[in-house]
Amino acid sequence: MSKYSNRIQTIQSLVPKSCKNIWDLCCDHGQIGEVFLNNHNVFFVDQVPSIIEKLRNKLTADIPTTHIILSSVLNLKINTKNNCFILAGIGSDLAIKMITHLTKQDPEGEFVISTHKNVLKLREFLHHNSFHAFEEILITEHGQFYQVFRCKKDDQLKPIELLPEAIFLNSNKLVSSDFLKEQIQLYQKKAEFNQELQYILDHYSRCMQKFSIKF
Repeated sequence: MSKYSNRIQTIQSLVPKSCKNIWDLCCDHGQIGEVFLNNHNVFFVDQVPSIIEKLRNKLTADIPTTHIILSSVLNLKINTKNNCFILAGIGSDLAIKMITHLTKQDPEGEFVISTHKNVLKLREFLHHNSFHAFEEILITEHGQFYQVFRCKKDDQLKPIELLPEAIFLNSNKLVSSDFLKEQIQLYQKKAEFNQELQYILDHYSRCMQKFSIKF
């Protein structure tokens, strides 16, 4: 049995093996970056000094592929190529700021993202800024749903969906069904007070009907 959570294992599964440099951003405990230490250059980045100190004590200092950086992500200077930036455990507003900064630093970089708040706002940003989703998976952990996706800015490819749909085909059927039921109940209440949200309710209702046979 793996010591890593389902979410961390899912993130690991979406990172391309061809990516040489893995950036564990806002790394906290550093467990995401740890899973890549044997085969990649791993950059652990956090702006909290105590977190960085713990990581330096925890990780073997003489591993040449380990880089522990005390910095805000918004101040990072990216001098490497073939990068995969991992953003997990943060809100979508902060993620948007970080993605904007990082794509200026490395327009070819790939992202694996799993935020915990306002994912529709993040999707809207990625869609309108020409990010293509290569893979999307919906998971649940500790009673919360997480959308995890690998994406890259590329205006030659179809942008990520504004509202999730393909993700339900790639995910556990029961998890997808439970997520749709939860969202339908949520937006039924919200739409009573804000009709502008009706289209989201309609979308999730269509998805439930469309995939009902498979569920």
